[in-house]
Amino acid sequence: MRRPGSTARPRRRHALHALLVLLALGLPHPGVEAASFHRDQLIFLGRYDTFLGAYRIVIPVVFQRQAWADGSRVDFEYKAWAAWNGRWEPVLYETGALRADPADLNALVAEYVRARRGSDREIAVQRTADHAFMLRYRAPRTEFTLTTGPIPLSVTDDDPQGAHAYGVGEATAALNGRTVRGRVLYEQLPRRGARALDQSGVRLGQSDFMVLALEGGPVLLVNHARQARGFMLAALLGDGGRRAGDAAVQWGEARPDPLTGRPVPQRWALRSPGLGLAGELREWGRNITRGSGAGPGAPLYGMFMVRGEVRVQGRPHPAFGLNAHVQD
Repeated sequence: MRRPGSTARPRRRHALHALLVLLALGLPHPGVEAASFHRDQLIFLGRYDTFLGAYRIVIPVVFQRQAWADGSRVDFEYKAWAAWNGRWEPVLYETGALRADPADLNALVAEYVRARRGSDREIAVQRTADHAFMLRYRAPRTEFTLTTGPIPLSVTDDDPQGAHAYGVGEATAALNGRTVRGRVLYEQLPRRGARALDQSGVRLGQSDFMVLALEGGPVLLVNHARQARGFMLAALLGDGGRRAGDAAVQWGEARPDPLTGRPVPQRWALRSPGLGLAGELREWGRNITRGSGAGPGAPLYGMFMVRGEVRVQGRPHPAFGLNAHVQD
């Protein structure tokens, strides 16, 4: 991973990993339907200062598991990226097929490590009953840890695809010698049924979402689906507890992706009248992965580091964070 201010190009193997992110999971398994799909994601938001200036950092970490109805296997994927001031790079990518309980993340990762005994990578994941996490990953060119405190979860059943749990806690991330304190948003997104993933791996059964750090304020989670039956939610999470309401997000400055032709927005306007909230965000840097073929109309998954301003009850907050954007 680049240090701040570096102009080095990403390593070739990382480019390959980015391509495989959406292709490795969800490949067809002849004659077998998927029984369940589990997605746990941690979105770390932090900032630090150097003599070069202030840096904002976003680190999305994702665990995905798809269990097959005949009990033959669980397809497992563990991946993370990091962006500081809009500059993206992969941190880790692990995938495999296992026999394990997909709901027991600790046991599943332990089985994955056991199956790869003797590799040059050190992998450790622990999730406690109160949703505190300890992640450690060490490879020849990468050293990454993420440690969180307990994360109290709220659960909504309004998501038509299943129960949706989310919460915010304090966290510390360390990446290649740089330690940053901040907050982390944790989401559990269980899904059921054979349509959890399509063959490209893009149809994750989730809506677009934003996770924003509001300076001097809480963390804002916004789920904003484009489909009529999609899931819409805005939630302010922090020391004062949780407040949730409706959400509406409008795209702006959409330009065609050069490979798929799909319109990719560069600005977003968000509103939540129930929370007295309005904001304007713009792209700070993007990481886009495309589905099979990468031709016109191919699926597209984008992670955008964004920045702008969010007003809560009329009070302005400078904001930065992640916008995840799916077109399938």
